[in-house]
Amino acid sequence: MEVHSKFKLIVTVALKQEIDIPWLSSLNYPIVTLKSLLAGDDSKLKISQKSILFVITGVGPDCAKKAAEWISSYVAPEYVINYGSCGYTGDDLSMGEVCSQTCFIPDSMGISLKHSHMVDMEAEAQYEIFKGAQSSFHVIKVLTDYNNVDRDTDFYKNLPQVRVKFKELFSYIDPQNYTVSVIIPTYNRASLLKRSIDSVLDQCFKPLEIIIVDDGSSDQTPSILSEYTDKIKVITLTENRGVSYARNQGIKCAQGNWISFLDSDDEWKKDKLQNQVDYLKKHPYFKLIQSDEIWIRNGDHFNKKKYHQKKEGWIFDISLERCLISPSSVMIKSEVFDEFGLFDEALPVCEDYDLWLRLTRHLPVAFEPSRTLIKYGGHSDQLSNAYEVMDRYRVKSLKASYLNEKDMVIKALILSVLDKKQSIIDNGAKKRQAKLLL
Repeated sequence: MEVHSKFKLIVTVALKQEIDIPWLSSLNYPIVTLKSLLAGDDSKLKISQKSILFVITGVGPDCAKKAAEWISSYVAPEYVINYGSCGYTGDDLSMGEVCSQTCFIPDSMGISLKHSHMVDMEAEAQYEIFKGAQSSFHVIKVLTDYNNVDRDTDFYKNLPQVRVKFKELFSYIDPQNYTVSVIIPTYNRASLLKRSIDSVLDQCFKPLEIIIVDDGSSDQTPSILSEYTDKIKVITLTENRGVSYARNQGIKCAQGNWISFLDSDDEWKKDKLQNQVDYLKKHPYFKLIQSDEIWIRNGDHFNKKKYHQKKEGWIFDISLERCLISPSSVMIKSEVFDEFGLFDEALPVCEDYDLWLRLTRHLPVAFEPSRTLIKYGGHSDQLSNAYEVMDRYRVKSLKASYLNEKDMVIKALILSVLDKKQSIIDNGAKKRQAKLLL
């Protein structure tokens, strides 16, 4: 059978009653059954112009496993979602709530999906196949029953909620217009600000608005902004409140259905927004996208390390170690901030790391590979130069993530990284203390 590499995302469900088939059909998304695929019927796959495929596997781990094996052999998508209903053994969720889990858990931790409060044989079977494959695997389940004697009765009673949640969770695949609000926070960077603003005005895809948040500047920033009176919106803060507060003020007044950030010491190439919008139109199941970037430090090009390379899909696990998303490179659906909150204004640095943990825990990240962001480093007013131990603030975010997490498997993953970072901080403090005593 032909390998259908055009499908980047596969959504598997056990029952057709768990998804809104008429709605998907109206959007021309292909829906196939495992039975037809195993019989060699791939006609719907050949004619589809979409990059997402919905597969109805049938009930039980055997069907789910066969579906995973077929997907790995004939589609090899970048990522897979197992959606549907599930049982639950915990006591912290109510009927109809959504359980979500990224299933890239290191084998060395000795835990797996089976240690979760979710009870779902199909997801467990697929996890065993995909954990050794190249596809990123994610489970999104709606709680329909607890593990008790009323399980079957509860399941059928709550099954309609699964269809309702499906349309809510996947509504963003519906074609839409893209209106982009660009937010540029700035503080005493008059010498750099013009370059950033001009790079947005030069975009091939014109944003709906450009919002400059002057975070209490005392230099020539107001004079620079006055040159763009008819082209930008300005929010002037009377005192310096920090980049998180400044960005949040911009978000609150933004009118676009997508939001992009640009730090005032960075700039975009002219096709940055256009490339991202084109990518989203082709792959409309993302709410967060970033592009690649060029690093310039003290005037020289700086080559990124291998671990800095950006990835697509669910990147929560690797985002725990380090910040893998640049604020100046992203475009985020505005509704995401309503769901997951704004930047944490209590964090003077690593505020982006904190936000990305909240977002990547539940959302896949799109990666548009063109290097359309130019990041400049080395100047004295960079926040990263102002705080000696950045990991202290990452630890604070990890602790919040751990406390807010309900899934035992993910809690264990967070805790492993948290312990490691805390140990590094503690050892560093001991070494500094030892030097002082010499």
